[in-house]
Amino acid sequence: MKAQTLSICLPGTACDKKCPYCVSKMTWAPPVDRRTWDWNLPKVVHFAKMAQVTDVIITGKGEPSQNSELAFAASEFRDWPVVVQTNGKAWSKSPQDLNNFMVDGRPLFNVIAVSIDDPEQLHEYLPLWETIKKSPVLTTRITVMLTPEVCKLYFENWVGLCAIYGIRGLSFREITVPSDCQNTPEAKVVADWITKLKDNKIIEAWKKDFETKFNPKPTVNEMALLSQVPKDPRTIRRLPYGAVIKEFEGVSVTKFEYCLQDSNGDDDIRSLVYNQDGHLYTTWSSPASMIF
Repeated sequence: MKAQTLSICLPGTACDKKCPYCVSKMTWAPPVDRRTWDWNLPKVVHFAKMAQVTDVIITGKGEPSQNSELAFAASEFRDWPVVVQTNGKAWSKSPQDLNNFMVDGRPLFNVIAVSIDDPEQLHEYLPLWETIKKSPVLTTRITVMLTPEVCKLYFENWVGLCAIYGIRGLSFREITVPSDCQNTPEAKVVADWITKLKDNKIIEAWKKDFETKFNPKPTVNEMALLSQVPKDPRTIRRLPYGAVIKEFEGVSVTKFEYCLQDSNGDDDIRSLVYNQDGHLYTTWSSPASMIF
């Protein structure tokens, strides 16, 4: 069995932001078992080596930056490039708290991936961007959720602001209901909110504009005037699950649906998942995918 990524789900559900599209409220969540989680973590490190995992993502059903297990998990996986997924609220208010995740003056992780759902957050989180820029080790990327508010800012404006703030990676995600959405009142509230976004004119217009710039196709008139043919952005790499990363103003950009891994073959595992119950799985959505 081989895997590209190991996702570490920190035990706990506490979160300081109430996202109306929260995927954690729609998907299966095993019970929190911190004792088993701590006990099995060294075994997961060994398994990750055997599976030839190339990178580690630390996330959670709650907010990772507020979880007491974050430093422990990051230190256990110091041999890998470590990405921490966060909503950015706490660290932007108190960026000095990042000092709690240092060893010998170096951070325990490499990338801070911040979820954004409003353009104003780019400015609000300026203290965090400035702190990360000062580190020779840390980089940052943002995942922008395609809400109507987000889509009021043109694609090129997002790229320009990222270049100004030193944000190295920019991902756009469509907000969708996962195929394995749970049948609970809480999940239904979130799913209903997302369903109302379908065919939203602002979002659809933004997606159409994005496509013309991400994958430019010259018109007949532009083809006749070769000097005016728009240049295709430089492709940086293609990800195993189909997404393409391209370069704009020195910023890596991609777009994909907000989807979870539903199934895999034994020899093609996109991501192992160490869940909050202290067990390792090959999918977020099924207890039957447990390895140990």
